[in-house]
Amino acid sequence: MGLKINQATSLQREREEQMRWPLRNSVPSRQRVEALLSRMLENEFRDLEEMQERIRQRLQEFLLFAVRQVPYYREMIGKLDLRETDFSSQVDLSIFPPLTKTMLREHRDRLMAESVPDGYEAIGGIKSSGTTGEPVQVRLSRRNAQFFGVLKQRELRWFRYAPTGLMAYIRPPDEFPHQSYDDRSKTYHSNQWPYVSNWFETSRAIGCDILLPIDDQLQWLRENHVEYLTVEAGVLESLAFGQENFSHCQDLKGIQAVATQLTTNMRIRAQEAFELRIDQNYGLNEIGIVASRCPEGGRYHVHIEHCLVEIVDEHGQACRPGETGRILVTGLNNLAMPLIRYDTDDMAEVVEGPCPCGRTLPSFERITGRYRRTAYLPGNTWQYWESFRNKIESIPAPISKNFRQYQLHQFQDGAFEFRFISVGDSDSEFTSYVSDSWKEVVESVAPGSNEKFDIRQVDFIPKGMGRKYQNFTSDFSPNEDG
Repeated sequence: MGLKINQATSLQREREEQMRWPLRNSVPSRQRVEALLSRMLENEFRDLEEMQERIRQRLQEFLLFAVRQVPYYREMIGKLDLRETDFSSQVDLSIFPPLTKTMLREHRDRLMAESVPDGYEAIGGIKSSGTTGEPVQVRLSRRNAQFFGVLKQRELRWFRYAPTGLMAYIRPPDEFPHQSYDDRSKTYHSNQWPYVSNWFETSRAIGCDILLPIDDQLQWLRENHVEYLTVEAGVLESLAFGQENFSHCQDLKGIQAVATQLTTNMRIRAQEAFELRIDQNYGLNEIGIVASRCPEGGRYHVHIEHCLVEIVDEHGQACRPGETGRILVTGLNNLAMPLIRYDTDDMAEVVEGPCPCGRTLPSFERITGRYRRTAYLPGNTWQYWESFRNKIESIPAPISKNFRQYQLHQFQDGAFEFRFISVGDSDSEFTSYVSDSWKEVVESVAPGSNEKFDIRQVDFIPKGMGRKYQNFTSDFSPNEDG
């Protein structure tokens, strides 16, 4: 079974793993890239005091650049009665108010740097996914874009994915880079893995259309002898329900869930269904990869070469260990449009103490959802959803044998509708389980309440504005998906 993991690693072990990832001969400035990779390896195990001093120096340089070259921040420190010299003697991120998505949209032009050092010039723009509201547009620097592949390789090294294996992706067809399509096998082909192949030698990659029925996707994985799979978390949930009734994908060695939140219950269910650890990262289109989930310790390690993370409460104060708060991210490599204390809308739990893996990189615990999705909902709604989701994720395998995908929707009048996809017609045992689960949830959260609840089998559940599956949607959420 693929769940067995070591409880600790070491700098020497990671150097040995890095040797499995040879650089491409065509990589420019090869010595500089090798030096960068070496520093990143050392950063993973640095003494805490030394690491904090390095972070302080890097942050000081970054903030000095921002207040000198970015009109938005230059005006801000003027209003705060600060001077540029204040950033030469001390570094305090908290003097900057969080940058919300609304503020980013309103002040986008003034957030662009007037000039940048060589290598940090803007090479294009990118939009946020728009999962919880109107998308925002960010200009990206060359270094920021280049770092994506380096950080992607780092996390794949942590996950122990071998670059000689066959990588597969399940996603919309227009998201496959360098693709060629085989109509007979309904497969997209690439000679290299996406994202990391600009830097490293890899085997080939293949892709499957995300719109294929779930059982067809499972059959595709078996027929193509896939070794590593990258798939949206919402799709993985459906694959896990289907996998419980299929023979195992014998060739699979690793699965990474991306794009949306994977709950603890669904991670456990997927791990049991595939007999593999499920890997994850946390990132934003506006920043890139922020943190990757530690395969040994289960927490998210922040990639400090690329960004810094704070977790704050509703008053903007740093959360204490065990508390859950909003994630603020400061991107360090995008000098074309610096984002300082960018409010992601996501929420995570603060953790203390060293990680069992031995890495000393800053870390945080599980990601618990998005603030924007809960802030505008009627009372008890999120409690209903959380409890009901736990019931659905725990549905016994014999009852869920035909069940593949679902969505709970809340209408403006407060009524709820459970939409689901099934292989063939649903049976009464399944619908009874769903109905009884909802009644139990309502009685436990708000005894005596009688919200209208309907169950409807559908052929298709559309993706939302961010092209991501959402298991819960509401008419009360602003610009909500679905």
